[in-house]
Amino acid sequence: MSLLNTQAAYLHDSDALEAISESRYRMQAISLIHQKLYLSANMALIDMQNYIRELIAGLKDNFGGLQQIYFDIDIAPVKLDVSQAVPVSLILNEALTNAIKYAFRKNENGIIYVSLQYTGEAQLLLRIADSGHGFPAGFDVYTQGTMGIRLIETLSEQLEGTLEIKEAPGVAVQVSFKQQKS
Repeated sequence: MSLLNTQAAYLHDSDALEAISESRYRMQAISLIHQKLYLSANMALIDMQNYIRELIAGLKDNFGGLQQIYFDIDIAPVKLDVSQAVPVSLILNEALTNAIKYAFRKNENGIIYVSLQYTGEAQLLLRIADSGHGFPAGFDVYTQGTMGIRLIETLSEQLEGTLEIKEAPGVAVQVSFKQQKS
């Protein structure tokens, strides 16, 4: 983090500064996983209810000025192996960051929904959705997607999950995957 902060001090290009900022958010998501592991009695499982609440609190602190956005959180009592917790946390980070940055106009009220629920035996559905404006007209997320979207696709494949990104009326990111047993 210190290296990124030092590098940012020497940059003046807004795109480069934005890339460094997004990298910091990704590193914080992974750092929180490691913190949870070290504080846990079980060094292999992450309590996702607790983790997701802390991740959202960290993003709210980082972005600031999010009083107009309400986070509706519905997380089942899920404990994930670290091999799944890391990709899930990075998917969450990307989808939440995109919703915070793009779903709503400045000072506009909105809701970001976050859920992780069982849909069957050991089958989970991670869903991040917003009540925002959706994609710009003519935007195809699968052909014109950003690095963050590509990262979500890759992480979903890592989970051996099924990814769906759609407008509903804002944007919804859903990943269905099978929970690994430790």
